[in-house]
Amino acid sequence: MSKYALWGLKGLFTVLFAMIAISKLVQAPPLMGGLASLGYPSFLALLLGVAYALGLVGIWQRASAKVREWAFAGYSFALLGALASHILVGDPIAAWIPSAVLLGLLAVVYVLDNRRD
Repeated sequence: MSKYALWGLKGLFTVLFAMIAISKLVQAPPLMGGLASLGYPSFLALLLGVAYALGLVGIWQRASAKVREWAFAGYSFALLGALASHILVGDPIAAWIPSAVLLGLLAVVYVLDNRRD
């Protein structure tokens, strides 16, 4: 795959996670309802919003491969946690599909980004 495909997928990932981070930082009501239904405290939205925003900086910077690896790992843990949370509380498939799709997109971006180095 070309570097343009990587940039396109990485750009898509960035836009999606920037929107997610902003919705968590402003504590959008639908998001807060979802967190409450999963049994999580409301302050988790703020923590995740900050972490997601910092993670975007981490995956785009080229100065440190370790920082990039940790950013990808952080997103992996967050998405696996979201996926597991939805499945374990018995949410329907429609509730956990977004986490699964984002996890797949993350995996593709990670593999392509590592080939680039």
